[in-house]
Amino acid sequence: MSVVSADVTDVIEQMLKVIPNEETQLINDLTTFKDALWNQAPEVRCTDFWKPMTSIMQRNIDSFDQPWKIEVLKIFNAGKAESERLFNK
Repeated sequence: MSVVSADVTDVIEQMLKVIPNEETQLINDLTTFKDALWNQAPEVRCTDFWKPMTSIMQRNIDSFDQPWKIEVLKIFNAGKAESERLFNK
């Protein structure tokens, strides 16, 4: 049985709620990425855009040493199908 990934834009919205305001680069990268997907079909946002989002996360978060980072990781992983999760504790 395959579990479908969530819409990457919905996951970004959830993550933006917990990322501290001083994390401007991460916020800007995620917002720019999300805004560029406005015209993509929902089924495509659930599949094709997880890898670029993973790159954004890896570029901006190098360790999960603060509570907000752990919460972002949980939100990220909750959006992914189990077999596709790239960040693991």
